Amino acid sequence: MTNYLSNKLRVISFMLICMVVLLHAQIIQLSPDGISVFIQELFTGKITKIAVSSFYAISGFLFAYSIDEDKKIEVFRNKIKKRVKTLLVPYFIWSTVCTLFLCIAQLLMPSIFGTSKLIMEYDFNDYINEFIINPTIAYQLWFLRDLFIVSILSPVLYILLKYLRGCFIIFLFLLNLIFWKIGFLSIVSVTFFSTGMYLAMFRKNWPEYIVSNRLWWFIPLFWISLNLFLVYVEYDSLILFFINKILGIISIWVAYDLLYEKYIERWLTVDVFSFTFLIFILHEPTLTLLKKLYIKGIGVDSIITSLFFYFFSPLALISGIIFVGRFFKTRRPNTYNLLTGSR
Repeated sequence: MTNYLSNKLRVISFMLICMVVLLHAQIIQLSPDGISVFIQELFTGKITKIAVSSFYAISGFLFAYSIDEDKKIEVFRNKIKKRVKTLLVPYFIWSTVCTLFLCIAQLLMPSIFGTSKLIMEYDFNDYINEFIINPTIAYQLWFLRDLFIVSILSPVLYILLKYLRGCFIIFLFLLNLIFWKIGFLSIVSVTFFSTGMYLAMFRKNWPEYIVSNRLWWFIPLFWISLNLFLVYVEYDSLILFFINKILGIISIWVAYDLLYEKYIERWLTVDVFSFTFLIFILHEPTLTLLKKLYIKGIGVDSIITSLFFYFFSPLALISGIIFVGRFFKTRRPNTYNLLTGSR
């Protein structure tokens, strides 16, 4: 893999996690109608929706990029074993930490957190549901769960892609129009992870191609214009939802190349892009806590207060997590690696 592509994946991943935090900062139902709702619908309802699918595509691409056909059994075994450390261990650690956090918060601040079922009242089925089937406290952890499952399924996906190639990808996208999940595994995770694997197996030259012609700006500008129009007319459909995702992923990919020389290159040495995973892990339930405190203390009944929280809280939270991450990465590297799966 070229150094340019490696940096591109690193920077885009950071941009995507910022999108995820912004997505979860939405307070649409509590905001006054008008420009505040329109802006949140544009970003949360449209633009940031590409983030999770993009992460799966990147993960699938990286997973399959270095597979050696002659040693594929050993390679798959080592890759899956590695993901126990990088995905499964952090998943259960942070599920436990966040559950304990909410339990303490419910005891100390019952007026804010006592509205949901108390952790102290959980039975065995509640814990199974929270830790495996349907995380609701640190709900973002479903991504790690699904990513680990598709990693286990990767040998099967590899065989299907090897013989069916693009037909298998088309089948998965069509399947999304019928089913959202199989059990608790999302079809989206399988679809975009497989798409990333497909690119690594058969189309490596596509991600490695560097866009330089400024006419390519047409794609991101069209994508943004399309989303503005869709929010304005309040129209959506499942097919359009996936078209918008694909168009958005291409737009981000193209925009990186076009902005690289003037803007992005100078920032590559700044130590922020290595904290993508930590931001993903820590932004919830921290953001929910900030939201509850802000709503109770200030309120979001005006355009200014609602948009201030929507844009400022992700910025403040991401900055705070990076500060904490730098401290632990420098002072407690072993603890940091355990909590982040050495990411």
